[in-house]
Amino acid sequence: MKTRLLLIALITAIAGMGTSLAACSSDDDNNNTGGDAGKDSSPQQDSGPGDDVTFSDVYDQVISQRCIGCHSTTFPDGGARNPSGGLVLKGKDIAYQNLINKEAPGGPCKPDPVTDAGTTWKLVEPNNVAKSLLHSKVSSDAPKCGARMPLTPQGGTPNPLNATQIKLIEDWIATGAKE
Repeated sequence: MKTRLLLIALITAIAGMGTSLAACSSDDDNNNTGGDAGKDSSPQQDSGPGDDVTFSDVYDQVISQRCIGCHSTTFPDGGARNPSGGLVLKGKDIAYQNLINKEAPGGPCKPDPVTDAGTTWKLVEPNNVAKSLLHSKVSSDAPKCGARMPLTPQGGTPNPLNATQIKLIEDWIATGAKE
């Protein structure tokens, strides 16, 4: 019986050491240095969703890959074209200028008088995902105006972004739509 109790105590002590070692390694992972007993040992919280998202991230990971095929002033063969909806997104600087606090260039988007009373829709309204048409058009099968984007270049049918791409756009808008 004593041997069994001693074995249980030994296993408990070893398990406790593993927990202590894990806590030490997580402290190191959180860049805590030293062993100050007065430090808060609770896990560090993220500073918020998408705090580091910039327009460069959105442009490089989404717009340049999925949007400029239709929202450009030239066809892939170099011929001139009228971009879809009149919105030019080719070139990072041009795209940013054409999105921030701008009304839809293809015509005004009419807010629903009941659900959107007093709402003015912008393509991107910094810090306001709910009033940003870009987010509505890439995340909803029934956007506030027009069709869901992006469309397939060939057939003009919706070819939705994946959840990660939509979240990137959402986080960028929600955190101020930084350039």
